[in-house]
Amino acid sequence: MLLFYFPGRYRAEKAISKASILLEEPVDGVDGFILDTPESNPSESKIILLDLSKYKDPEQLKKFFKNHRIMILTGASYFSPEELAGMLDYYRVLTGFMEFDERGMYVREVLKARKYPELVFRVHFIKPKEYPNYTLEPAVQRYIRAVRERSVDVLLIMKGESESLDYIDLVKNVYSRLKEENLFSNTINSSRYTLTDSGKFGFFTGLFSLLSWNLIVAIGYIVTVIFSHTLSLTYLAIFGSISLFFFIMRNIRRGIFKPWVGYVTLFLASLGLGLAINAQMVSPAYQNGILLFRGVKISLIVLPVLVFALELLRRPVKKLSTGDYVLLALFAFGGVYYLLRSGNYSFVLDAERRFRDFLDSILIVRPRFKEIIGYPFLILSIYRVYTKSGISRAIVASVGSVPTVSVINTFCHTTAPLWTLVLRSVYGFIFGSIIGILAFYTIKFFEKIKKRGQEPIAEPGMNEPDKGESKSVESASGKEG
Repeated sequence: MLLFYFPGRYRAEKAISKASILLEEPVDGVDGFILDTPESNPSESKIILLDLSKYKDPEQLKKFFKNHRIMILTGASYFSPEELAGMLDYYRVLTGFMEFDERGMYVREVLKARKYPELVFRVHFIKPKEYPNYTLEPAVQRYIRAVRERSVDVLLIMKGESESLDYIDLVKNVYSRLKEENLFSNTINSSRYTLTDSGKFGFFTGLFSLLSWNLIVAIGYIVTVIFSHTLSLTYLAIFGSISLFFFIMRNIRRGIFKPWVGYVTLFLASLGLGLAINAQMVSPAYQNGILLFRGVKISLIVLPVLVFALELLRRPVKKLSTGDYVLLALFAFGGVYYLLRSGNYSFVLDAERRFRDFLDSILIVRPRFKEIIGYPFLILSIYRVYTKSGISRAIVASVGSVPTVSVINTFCHTTAPLWTLVLRSVYGFIFGSIIGILAFYTIKFFEKIKKRGQEPIAEPGMNEPDKGESKSVESASGKEG
């Protein structure tokens, strides 16, 4: 996948990786489009914002579509999505939709119904009511991240009332950063390209990952592909992660893979499966964010829950201690936050957002926190560094499976440039591994000190066991272990 899919995807994305600026009011020295109303005179320098809920007359809408070939839609129309899509297609209107628009569900349905999904572009903006929550640098960083990490086509900058964020300063700083990072375009470049046979290559790669574990699961994937392409991607993400994780962990336990070889292989296999899913989503509808990967949360939770349950079945816990209850409570709380942070629209704490901005400023793209946290647990699980509690053993194994599903899920975000997804996954692996290695040797160090403290002090003149006795003791302890 890295050799045959990644280079072609990178070249295709490079031509459309830039964004234009759309301003509510013009700013001196800034080359951008101007936001206007549909009643205004047609102009190549204007982009129209059309609130569909205000117009009931189809002839009036047709007049707007005929006069203005570039417009952003919001609100819900009185017409069916198919009817409105037909009007847009007839006049070949280049149509934009705004990210995180509370009234944007109807617009998405319209764009899904279009025959020309390539005539679509995505718009990112900070709502005027959000201005008091931002200072200049975080606001600029948000706009730049939208282009760099999600390939947004247009940055809409509106006026807002805030003492901490000035409209003109924001416009000039965003414009200069786009120019500085070679991300600026004075035209709208809709995300559209094709890669020959990438879908087939991704399908067979995914099928191979499933065959590594179970033939029936692989057959189920083929059947799912026949009936629903969208459902087959979710199927592959769920069962592919299970297949790779159990196949590699089983070979580590059997000694076929050395622990460190299995650890690296699991990362590379997850990367390959993520690329396989991504390669099957190369189409204008996915690239423009009209179609989204479905089942994000379930694909992230099935493997960790399965690992936790199987670990408890292998080593049942007869009685829970107070410490076990505390661990379970922390594990449950972490699981809830893990799910809230996952999905196409996720919840983010302010402190985490600030830390993300800091990482973006120094790393270009930030690693995923769930991977940085999960890889140390994976190392402890592979090397069987547990406490005596069966609950803690199950928690370590479960959290250790999170990086596998996280890496695969990273590549389900098809609007993002592929190189950023690969770099993000590599960052997560590197930083998580460093923390994991430090944690491993720290635990081993303290275990060694604890073991020394528990050794009995030999009395002078005590008889030492002869070689036969020593061998017998070692044999018994080996059987016990």
